Amino acid sequence: MNISLKNVYKKFPVTGGWKIAVDNVSLDIDLGERLGIIGRNGAGKTTLLQIIAGLAEATSGEVNVDGHVNCIMTLGVGLREELSGRDNIYIDGEINGKARKEVDRVIDDIIAFADIGEFIDYPVRTYSTGMKARLAFSMIIFIEPGVLIIDEALSAGDAEFGAKAAQKMKEICGKGKILILVSHSMKAITDMCGRCIWMDQGRVVMDGDSESVTKAYQQAVREADEREMQELFHKRIGPKSFDPRYSIDRIEFLDKNNIARRIWQSDEEMTIRLFIKAMEKLECPDLKISIERTDGNVLMENYASRDGFRLPAIEDEAVFEIDFGAISFGQNTYEVHVELLDMGRGPQAVLTACDDVIKVEKPLNIIDSPSYFCPIEWSSERMRGTD
Repeated sequence: MNISLKNVYKKFPVTGGWKIAVDNVSLDIDLGERLGIIGRNGAGKTTLLQIIAGLAEATSGEVNVDGHVNCIMTLGVGLREELSGRDNIYIDGEINGKARKEVDRVIDDIIAFADIGEFIDYPVRTYSTGMKARLAFSMIIFIEPGVLIIDEALSAGDAEFGAKAAQKMKEICGKGKILILVSHSMKAITDMCGRCIWMDQGRVVMDGDSESVTKAYQQAVREADEREMQELFHKRIGPKSFDPRYSIDRIEFLDKNNIARRIWQSDEEMTIRLFIKAMEKLECPDLKISIERTDGNVLMENYASRDGFRLPAIEDEAVFEIDFGAISFGQNTYEVHVELLDMGRGPQAVLTACDDVIKVEKPLNIIDSPSYFCPIEWSSERMRGTD
């Protein structure tokens, strides 16, 4: 398959204007190749697939496809809601040039693979989203098209069916067929595809092996999200001094590989590292750390002293670390507040403070942003100027 497209325009109904959706994309896809396509919403992925599938016309350039193209791009599209699943199988076979005898030979396999039981003889309008996805996939896969296009349509299926579908797609590609898979799941791309392209604003940013491309894409997305978050909260981020002799210069959020970042998954291990400066020796320091949602709901508030950890005296510079283990907060944006206190003056003697922001993705449970306290562990690394 050879694709050479230039300045493919798409009209957007909301604005009524035209925009370049695919810009100077040239691809050669070999027989038997499994190609993944990734990118943010609006990157041009679906438009490219529609052109390959013949569902949209390129305003310039050309697409040369050898073999029949079948695609699952939107759940339920192509299924006739008032007809049964069985009737849909025969009609779909006829549309794809299959004689009824040919469909008869594979219909039992299609029904078994879709695994929707007695519903095969019920109207499709009674199906769940997952059942529609399984039926649509099964109908296409047993026709064995020359080019199979999947656009996130199987995301509604369960894990067992997903594994079965993946194995079937690999079998088809082993017969020299082409698979093009668009997904926001990087695991699905790396598991299924040997090659991947990353699209942004209609252009191909990177084309290579799936592991390298998905890692580069995830890193770019994380950095863009962090920049956006910093810009949004820039007035709240940074040190606040109440005593000019002391300062918390910055806060770092470190993963298990000691890499600093602000975007996290809800089950990752995180360590907070604090960089403190003291122009005058502080004999009895204490640290307070609190984390709250941006709506003001406090999730935790801990003091080193109350957790039974006695901090060493600070003079010149010091680094302190707070180990959170696996993050158990729900998906949201959180403000992190850290205060340095002088226990010698009393429990409320705040010398300096520093604030920052983190974002947690993929909640562990249905509740979007649960609020509760969690245990943490404190440790310190004394640097120059400390006792």
